[in-house]
Amino acid sequence: MGKQVMLVAYQDQDNLGIGYLASVVQEAGFRPIIVDYRLGPEKIAELAQHHQPLVIGFSIIFQFHTPDFRQLMGYLRDHGVKCHFTAGGHYPSLRWREVLQAVPELDSITRFEGEWTFLDLVRSLDEQRDWTALDGLAYRTREELFTNPPRPLELDIDKFPPPMRPPLRREILGRKEVTLIAGRGCLYNCSFCSIRQFYSPPPGPLKRVRSPEMVVREMELLHDQYQASVFLFQDDDFPATARNGADWADRFARRLHETGLDRKVLWKINCRVDEVEEDRFAMLRDAGMLNVYLGIESGTGDGLELMNKHTSPEANLRAVEVLRKLRLNCDFGFMIFDPLSTLESVDRNLEFLHQLCGDGYTAVTGCKMIPYAETAIEKWLQKEGRLEVSGEYENYHFLTPEVETLYGWFIDTFANWIEGPTGVLTGSRRARYSLSVLQRFTDPSEQVNELDRAVTQIVSAANQLFTDAMREAIRALSAGYSSVERSHRLNWVQSEVSTRERRIRSRIEGLITEIEQLSAPVSESPARMAQV
Repeated sequence: MGKQVMLVAYQDQDNLGIGYLASVVQEAGFRPIIVDYRLGPEKIAELAQHHQPLVIGFSIIFQFHTPDFRQLMGYLRDHGVKCHFTAGGHYPSLRWREVLQAVPELDSITRFEGEWTFLDLVRSLDEQRDWTALDGLAYRTREELFTNPPRPLELDIDKFPPPMRPPLRREILGRKEVTLIAGRGCLYNCSFCSIRQFYSPPPGPLKRVRSPEMVVREMELLHDQYQASVFLFQDDDFPATARNGADWADRFARRLHETGLDRKVLWKINCRVDEVEEDRFAMLRDAGMLNVYLGIESGTGDGLELMNKHTSPEANLRAVEVLRKLRLNCDFGFMIFDPLSTLESVDRNLEFLHQLCGDGYTAVTGCKMIPYAETAIEKWLQKEGRLEVSGEYENYHFLTPEVETLYGWFIDTFANWIEGPTGVLTGSRRARYSLSVLQRFTDPSEQVNELDRAVTQIVSAANQLFTDAMREAIRALSAGYSSVERSHRLNWVQSEVSTRERRIRSRIEGLITEIEQLSAPVSESPARMAQV
């Protein structure tokens, strides 16, 4: 076996980018070691000193991760790790100069799609050849920073071996979950997203898709070797739902039926609202699709236009109604706040959320639009003189002090609700998702129906509390109260939310426990799909 290569990344879920790099260098005869960043500098330094890798690759996906990795690399250098350091990911690819300047310990950056570039770098280091002319690399000399031309994208992504994975830890009702992809890139150009910017500079098509047969083959291997039965597709836009994806969907569903996986596995996808077609989604549901994540993002026409979504609030609602009719689980992304937010637009977003999920079919959520590197929103804010830069963090203030106050109150009141690992959103989604898995793998029963009604009721109550509290805060900010009266009113609403939130979380946790207890006999027996 060849020399060792170390890859460091956040491993909360499978880091597929790192997994593909590892499988490519392994196929070429090297020995990859995948290390979770969360092990901490001391342990990572100990591993590096023990294995003496040719190179350490760091996966820096978002710009706000840069300080963490800078600290780690500094610690490694201070403790005698002298090998080549390279970094990859969206942010280093798009802002290579800034990252090399901010992290002096880095020798190079592997830009954009990294498999072949990283492999060439490893081979060059192993053979002690000059690597500075390799396409796809940015690097430093003592005097200057350079970037070479981007390497063309791989046209046939079926050439890549399946990604290496750590042991599967995530489970739903005793069934192991695993992530995978069916394609790379995105044809759309949402103003807040950097996916298109990442795939645009290198020569090659913006969207490349694996063959459905190869995707099913990977699912078979993961089911047989890892006992995985819940598959989370990480594609930004799943190929089976694309406007030109009817043939891909047919072949994918047919192959799942032919292999018998349709009766053994469940899977989740991401897609746009204008790709939800009832007949096609019914076919995919019958082949195992369980959960659909929609990029809804806004409930106002102005918000959707700012985001360059090319959809409408009405299209958003229609898509969810189709999923509801097909008894598919649904989650969604939503930005209550954006750079043009007013109290009135936030209120319209809340009214939309009430229409969308007031009945408890899905859990309410919301956030602020973030200006990620090289996105259209970042450039627009910069042009308007509103982009605020602090190190690797970029932000903006709202147009009025009332919206600024509302957002601060929203964060104070709902940050744990939305982002916390034990928050209402996480619990609501887990309860709904667990129940959907239970319903797919068991015959109908009154006990399951009662749990369904109870979950729907508590999620509805949580959603109602969220929208009511937010709208009450808007009234407090727009009613002409004195600053003292306004503060008193906002504090009172926040206190009410806190009290009721604790009861809601307790109820959700209790229902999840009931679902898990009811599912225990099922998870220990061979999987069987209920008729939908």
